[in-house]
Amino acid sequence: MHMKHEWSARERSILLHLLATETSTPLAEIAQAVNLSERTIQRERQLLEGILREFELELAWQRGHGLSLIGRSDAKQQLREDLILSAEAIPTAEDRIFELAWRLLFEKDTLKLQAVAKQMHVSPSTLTQDLEKLDRWFDEYHLEVERKKGVGARVLGLEAEKRKLMINALLAHWDTLAFYRFVRGEDDYIPTFLKTVPCDVMLEALRDGYDYLKEHPYERMDDRTIMRVTFAYGVQQARLDAGFFLEMYTKGRSDDYLKVAFDMETALGTPFSMAERVWFAEEANRLRSLKEQMKEDEEERWVMQIRVHKLIHHVSLIHGFAFTDDAALEKGLLAHILSSMNTQALPDTDTVRPHIDRDYPHLRSAIQQAADIVFGTNTFTEEETVFWAMHFAAALVKPVRRREYRALVVCSAGLGSSKMLVNRVKQEFPEMQDVVNSSLFGLEQHRLDDYDVILSTVPLPPLSVPTLIVNPLLTNEEVQRVRHLLLSLPQSFQTKEKSHSTMLDFNELGALVETFERMDRQFDLVTLDNSDRLEDILLDIGTHLEERGLVQSGIQLSAQLLRRHEVAGLGIPGTKLALFHGRHASIERASVFAFDLNQSIPLLMMDQSTEPVSRLLVLLAPEEAEDVELQFLSAVSGSLIESEQHMNLYSNGSKKELRLLLHECMKKMIQDTLHEK
Repeated sequence: MHMKHEWSARERSILLHLLATETSTPLAEIAQAVNLSERTIQRERQLLEGILREFELELAWQRGHGLSLIGRSDAKQQLREDLILSAEAIPTAEDRIFELAWRLLFEKDTLKLQAVAKQMHVSPSTLTQDLEKLDRWFDEYHLEVERKKGVGARVLGLEAEKRKLMINALLAHWDTLAFYRFVRGEDDYIPTFLKTVPCDVMLEALRDGYDYLKEHPYERMDDRTIMRVTFAYGVQQARLDAGFFLEMYTKGRSDDYLKVAFDMETALGTPFSMAERVWFAEEANRLRSLKEQMKEDEEERWVMQIRVHKLIHHVSLIHGFAFTDDAALEKGLLAHILSSMNTQALPDTDTVRPHIDRDYPHLRSAIQQAADIVFGTNTFTEEETVFWAMHFAAALVKPVRRREYRALVVCSAGLGSSKMLVNRVKQEFPEMQDVVNSSLFGLEQHRLDDYDVILSTVPLPPLSVPTLIVNPLLTNEEVQRVRHLLLSLPQSFQTKEKSHSTMLDFNELGALVETFERMDRQFDLVTLDNSDRLEDILLDIGTHLEERGLVQSGIQLSAQLLRRHEVAGLGIPGTKLALFHGRHASIERASVFAFDLNQSIPLLMMDQSTEPVSRLLVLLAPEEAEDVELQFLSAVSGSLIESEQHMNLYSNGSKKELRLLLHECMKKMIQDTLHEK
């Protein structure tokens, strides 16, 4: 066995990037991927050459081609595992919370919080905050953390529930790769939160239990299920050693059902009471796949949440991109995995795979490696993980820089309340820093077309700009209303300022008519034979538009649209319509499309509720779009909320009725252009 090396984050990111390719990689590409300078990588190269000899690997440098790792595949795999596992050794705030939980669960009386805070090197106030987080978690297992001021805290509840929580904590934090290393005798690979608590009895029992169980090919005994039963045995032995016993089971079990417990206590010489024998048999007879467990055990949702967090962490390490900074990715991926567990049919990946591999080489490989580490080899197959790549791809789609929204604040109650509302708007909406205040009588002095939205504390006459009546204090409910209004005005379609002229510009009018004619000709209402997965639907849309020559990459477009949905709901409350809009380099031509779904799907609305949606209105623009295209797309999104009749037509209208709505927007733009002259 090679000497263990403490890898730095810089070394880890460089080497994991090199391990992802078989060919030489240019320094510029590595530098961009791992966010370092080429000079830094050259300096690190000289240090790494010596370390890699321990792994029987060579770091080869060829001028004009770059760096490559030379050596046997098993040596590379050993290096990859070391790099990944070393990243797990860094304690996190989450580890501290689990350490506190473990200490509480093994305390017979009351845990003195002041003393524990000192042992854990944190302040008492930090420990109090950790306890509040534990309350929600413990509550899922019908457990309560009872606090006594000046005395301490203790856990109330059934022993069986405490054990279940502990087993799930181990399952959530112990990756299959690290556990495999541990049972082979390497003590460095236990979860970080166990390294500072007494757990020798449990660790010894885990190794004994694993050695016994691995020789017995129970039905469907995959990596995670053998770990679960091993954890049950280890936790049981630790609890008995610490003097925590089960309440007596009243239900009887047949000898056949209890055979697994009889066999194990005979083989390992650990006699069970009848209550303990029944408890262990129940755990051992749950040898099912992770997916079957998740369907039936609702309280394990948080276990999956932690695993998804770890999955993203590992993909970040392997792929060399900081996906961990993306909260929307974790939320979207968790929802996708949980929903996919509740369906029997495997998704058809033949269409998705080539698109992903073309636009995001090595991403699928990184995800599959991470999934095998976190969940166990082949727990999730390639057919299932290929759609995860869409969520990761969405995080790789760089946002377009957009101009800020411009808001006019109207208030009649005086400068003080007007200023108060302006400050609240700037505080709640960083994207609306261009905020101007006005009195009601001063409204005529403002050119209203210069503003995207008007917020007023008093009723106003009908205006051409979207308007909301609000309180000067801008309540939380009103903040949500303003946010929903902004979502209906895609800022990605804002245009540059135009200089005005008194002369007719025939070129401009010609370009206007030509653009409208093209967008009218390519508009379509398409019916999709869809699945219940949003990822599938968006990929179908992306593929359809790629085939029509409107986008370069259907997968990049679908990733962009998926990201929009994850960041904020795009469904329009009270309708069956969702507005998907975007501006991206992969889009060739600005376009408007409507897609009807054969079967409606539940979708997040702009007010964060969930309602069924059966039509998607898709508005797209290239990154370098013409002003007239942006103005038209903005006009279409604005006309959605112009009236209840418009909203109804956009939601349910035929292709002809939708075209008439688009023609209304076009005619209005032509009239406005002529009026400006």
